[in-house]
Amino acid sequence: MKHITLIKGGFSNCYLIKEEDTLILVDVGSSNEVKEIMKRLSDSSDNKRRQPIVIISTHFHIDHIAGISYLLCNFPDAEVAFYKKVKDFLTRKEKLSIPSIMSWFGNLPPVYLRQERHIPSLIEIKKDDRVGIPLPLLRRKVSLKYEVNHWLEDGDTIPHAGDWRVISTPGHTPDSACLWCEKDNALISGDTIINMAGKGELNLFCCDYLKEKESFSKLKSFFNVKNLYPGHGNPIEYKDDLLSEVKIRK
Repeated sequence: MKHITLIKGGFSNCYLIKEEDTLILVDVGSSNEVKEIMKRLSDSSDNKRRQPIVIISTHFHIDHIAGISYLLCNFPDAEVAFYKKVKDFLTRKEKLSIPSIMSWFGNLPPVYLRQERHIPSLIEIKKDDRVGIPLPLLRRKVSLKYEVNHWLEDGDTIPHAGDWRVISTPGHTPDSACLWCEKDNALISGDTIINMAGKGELNLFCCDYLKEKESFSKLKSFFNVKNLYPGHGNPIEYKDDLLSEVKIRK
């Protein structure tokens, strides 16, 4: 869709959403994505209009949040929003959940080996935030260098962008959330639904696959998704009954 732009260049997909009154940046996963964002905005009139910029993430994993500090260095007036469950990690009420060993060795490599820049991104990480790492010795490293301006509940609209809502979809992580725009039948699915094979699939690299299936059932029951923007893999656009083709492990 014209107002949703996929920005590749980091560990995961970043999406630039141009709404009439704001710019939304979803899953800024690396400083390299920030450089591409800056280039896109400098080549357009959007930054000259001084629209509010909202930075939001689908979940608190390093490959989706690592570039936020670097982005704020360049856009200090941008507002940061997280789904409220992330606060439990930041206050150390809960530790980051860890996928099983089998997930790490069996389900993660196929995704990252298909990423265009997974190795260059590892080299460039010196500029990025090293938080949200779901490993035993690192998962309590959760301190942020910036203020979170908005804590969003399930069903809340994104600040300055009333067409977009936050939908809680636990499974990949307890704090996973999708972003839904009804007017465009568009779903930004983060790592709940990825697309490595062309039709979309539930992410097998997850903390609780049963919960992920429940979250998917909720999406399928309540939302007529025709445009899917996953955290990994290519978007699927203008397709009716899209979620019926998403692959689910029984």
